[in-house]
Amino acid sequence: MTTRSRPYRAIVLTPGVARGLAAGVAARLAAGMLPFAVVATVASEHGFSAAGIASAATLLVAAVTGPLRGRLADRYGNPALVGAALLYGTLATTAAVIVGAAPAWAVIAVLTAASGCGPPITAAIRTRWSRLLPEKNDLQRVHTLDSIVEELTFVTAPLVTTAVLVVLSGPVGIAVVGWIPLAAVALAVERGAGVRAGGGRPRGAAQRRRAPIAASAVGRGIVVPIAALGLVGGSLGVLLPASMAERGEISSAGYLLALFSAGGVVGGLVYARREWTVGLRRRYLAMSLCLAVTTAALAPALGTAVAPVGVFAVGLAMTPLFVIGYLLVDAHLPHRQTEANVWIGASYNVGAAAGAAGCGALLAQLGPGGAALLIASAAALAPLFVLGLPRTAPAGPPASSEPPG
Repeated sequence: MTTRSRPYRAIVLTPGVARGLAAGVAARLAAGMLPFAVVATVASEHGFSAAGIASAATLLVAAVTGPLRGRLADRYGNPALVGAALLYGTLATTAAVIVGAAPAWAVIAVLTAASGCGPPITAAIRTRWSRLLPEKNDLQRVHTLDSIVEELTFVTAPLVTTAVLVVLSGPVGIAVVGWIPLAAVALAVERGAGVRAGGGRPRGAAQRRRAPIAASAVGRGIVVPIAALGLVGGSLGVLLPASMAERGEISSAGYLLALFSAGGVVGGLVYARREWTVGLRRRYLAMSLCLAVTTAALAPALGTAVAPVGVFAVGLAMTPLFVIGYLLVDAHLPHRQTEANVWIGASYNVGAAAGAAGCGALLAQLGPGGAALLIASAAALAPLFVLGLPRTAPAGPPASSEPPG
């Protein structure tokens, strides 16, 4: 029998939840601050060419190594998180010390190594929610709350970074940011908010060799819609300034981008308020279709007075997609939760990079509207992968009672 959702206040007061949310804020703050700090600091010492390479290299390595770091967290739990945080802080501090004296390639190499060692704290915390709040409506609400906090944290991060760089200095800022993940781990692993990932170690052949999450139909069904969401989000970062530049109002693009995030917040709150009887698979399918349709509808509206409404509408599916994705991981991949949660974040980042790069190449040939339609067409392929998800959960009870079908 389904129980009614508890108020957000009651969920936050559940033992371990507030500390988990605080740990997530700290971890995301570091993730949002480091790219800006790296670009500002490396550019001041070695020029913007080196800064661009450093930024691209750190983001790419973080995305590529994320699933492996998640797998290690699933297998070894808290010791893996603590060890990764210590290594990350040490390498970031090393980069801060040598940035003014060493050649650019050495600084970039150390920063890149640091980005490949960061502890997957937010993914591990997402795993923790299913044990702290096993009732499906509570789990849905805490994932929604966590996603909204994530959006607000990434909005705040550039402002905090600017303050740190002004008050301290670029190198000191990198060192400070480098040790924030250790503080986040300390918040996450203390009694009552411990992060022991994944539901236990695999045994036998499964422990010796496991295929990547995205190699399975279930994995693709979960991560491809998030990659499509990243594709749309990354493309908007290029399409909106381009469309507003045609009207001589490029500075207004920032307000439109904020509306995309605002749509995600509103969509998440509306989604969490409803007592769902439709299974996760159907919801994921509906939200994936909604993303493609609203993106296509935005194409003719770009650069017009109704563009803000269209951008807001595109954002409505964002938080529900993330929430359902995490719930599907909970239902179908309980023994690899942290690794799968990292795949969700990595797939969004890869999709966003592809969207930004693709739109940059398409604008000259197709214009903002044509590029948006092509992006919408690509996003429309995601529901086909959702159809590959099983209608029911695998044998054995998942961490939550949410119906997956």
